[in-house]
Amino acid sequence: MILFTVHFDSNRLLLQIFWNAGCQMVALNFQTSDLPMQLNQGKFEYNGGCGYLLKPDFMRRPDRTFDPFAESPVDGVIAAQCSVRVISGQFLSDKKVGTYVEVDMYGLPTDTIRKEFRTRMVPANGLNPVYNEEPFVFRKVRLNL
Repeated sequence: MILFTVHFDSNRLLLQIFWNAGCQMVALNFQTSDLPMQLNQGKFEYNGGCGYLLKPDFMRRPDRTFDPFAESPVDGVIAAQCSVRVISGQFLSDKKVGTYVEVDMYGLPTDTIRKEFRTRMVPANGLNPVYNEEPFVFRKVRLNL
């Protein structure tokens, strides 16, 4: 499946939705380091940034079907737990401002969690804030595409 879109402004689509559905070619405007750009960089970080990943086996087999919006388990994949611990930051700002970190998970709609996990605010320290809190736990991650 190939997706082509035409935009007349600089707004971007979240490409994660199309990757989840099996699209193998999506267009990305390298304009700013916004959320879609960060998701793109994260997706292709582990293969040297070549921009190509083989779809999982269950998406390539003609005898299997996959619905990214279903809440049922994905065939052959065991849900896992993911925990993230935010220890500190460096050079977040050169000003004396309060800082905090939000941790979001992007994936299948059932795995996507936004604006739920946030560190406490460290006042007047944008240079090297220390958070060192308990880990944020994503309890049931079905699939990481």
